[in-house]
Amino acid sequence: MTLITPIHQYTNIPIHLYTYTPIQSMTLITSDKELLNDIGQRIKSIRIRKRMTQNALALNCDMDKSTISKIESGRVNLSYLTLWRLSKCLEVDLGEILS
Repeated sequence: MTLITPIHQYTNIPIHLYTYTPIQSMTLITSDKELLNDIGQRIKSIRIRKRMTQNALALNCDMDKSTISKIESGRVNLSYLTLWRLSKCLEVDLGEILS
């Protein structure tokens, strides 16, 4: 018995290569949320250790207090630039926030 693989009529590539199957999509979403929450908690603990309020950190970083609150609660997907600014305002290495 011979199995025939269907070929795309224009590209001559097997059709099965065109199908999209999400792999563990819920796991990725959960771990993304956990990662953002962990980073937010580290930023919060550093801020508290430095005896800073959210408002003081926001003023130092030229951000809104609500943005700092969202970051610390893991509700914001942070850019590299935002992480870098926070590390400079908190006077810590970026690695301390990411570790």
